[in-house]
Parts: sequence; structure tokens; C-alpha cells
Amino acid sequence: MPSAETYVTYHRKTYPYIDPTQPKLSCADKNVLVTGGGYGIGKGIARSFARAQANNLILVGRTRSILEDTKRELEADFPATTFHVFSADITNIAAVEDLFSSLIASLGRIDVVINNAAFLSTISTLQEANLKDWWRAFEVNVLGTAAVTQAFLRTKPEGLKATVVNINTSVAHYGVFPTYSSYTASKMAALRMTECFQAESPDVRFVSLQPGGVDTEMYAKFHMPEDYAMTDIQLPSDTCVWLASEEAAFLAGRL
Repeated sequence: MPSAETYVTYHRKTYPYIDPTQPKLSCADKNVLVTGGGYGIGKGIARSFARAQANNLILVGRTRSILEDTKRELEADFPATTFHVFSADITNIAAVEDLFSSLIASLGRIDVVINNAAFLSTISTLQEANLKDWWRAFEVNVLGTAAVTQAFLRTKPEGLKATVVNINTSVAHYGVFPTYSSYTASKMAALRMTECFQAESPDVRFVSLQPGGVDTEMYAKFHMPEDYAMTDIQLPSDTCVWLASEEAAFLAGRL
């Protein structure tokens, strides 16, 4: 008897079914916010939503110069989309609340939130760790994600069908990873938060996405084998667009 593995297809690169340029995945009427949107996976996600003709794309990050560079690059490639940049630390709850108040006043609504911003503490054993640095992963990956999600929920127009995608990591799903305790534990907390948020707000689609091993500045800090199977950045980026479509409604609350 064949195993479940027989019917599973693994992808490392994007594929036609989730091509964001398809009419069925059009985001022409959607306003999309991406945290950590200036570089890495966040930038890739922003590009994919622009390919899907998002109406407005809001890039949030700590370094304004990086956000502005990304904005100029995307504006040149996607003139039909309006890009906005906001420099904010997502662990600053007041700043996040002000951000969403400003966006609702100017745009009326946010249809899609991508919680991509993350922090990887210095890789070390707990015995050797600087606990302030160790705890920073919880501040960004847990508190920051909660702050953005709360501000979104508090300002969401009643009846709006919206999507929140929390970008996670493989280390939260399996195995034991010595020297990564803060990152692993904070991302595991984010997984359970996603489940709770879905139960609390069933009118919003919450999904947690494990993007695979993508070649980013953060990933370079991991001590992974040289022959580790990498994932092209366009795969998780295009997947986020699909997750915001009606086809993905069945994945609400999935991890």
C-alpha cells in the first residue's frame, strides 16, 4: 500500500498554480502590509503582491533608507501599485497603533497583513547567552507580531474578509536545535498564537507559513550544512499571494 509520501509533491521553486499574475489571484482591490518589508523574504513578498497588482503596498521596517530603496525599485517595476513606507519598531505598541490609525485614515482598510519581521538572537547556549539579546527574539517574534495583529484587528472595518499570514520557521515544527533556544521557543509561541487568534476572530483568515531555507541575511547566521536543500525566495513569496485568495480559505488556522 502506498504511503502518504507517494502523493506529496515537494517544491523548492515557485510553480504555475501559484503564479501571482493569474487573474484568479489578482489583488487589484487589496491593500497589503508587510513587516520587515525592506529586504529578504519581506521584499520578495512585496514583489509578489505587486505582480498580483495590489492596490497599495505598505512596507514597514526599522531602517527607513532600506525601505526607501526597496520602494524606488518596486515603483520602477510596478507603476500600477502605490507603495508606502513606514519606519517603525513593531515592539513599540504606541508606534504600531499610530501606524494603523494613519493607514485607516488614508486608505480606509488593510486587507492583508504579512507578519514577516523577525529577530534571531546570537547563536549560543543558554549558559553563554546575553539574556537581553536572548529575550529580544520574544519581543519581536511574539510581542511584535501580537502588536501588529492587535492594531489591525482593532481598526479592521466590520465585515471585511481579511488575511493575516505569520511567517514562521522549520525549527518551530520539528527537532531539537541546541543554541537556538530563544528563536525556536519564540517561533513556537507564534504558532500557538496563530491558532488562538483564529479561534478568537473567525472572520479573519490566519495562516502560519514555514518558508523553507531561503538565502537571506538572517539565514546566513544559521550553521546549516553546505548541501542543505535551499528554497528559492519566490516560492514563499508567491505562496503568500495564494494564501490571500479565496482558494486558500480552507487553510484558516493552519500551521
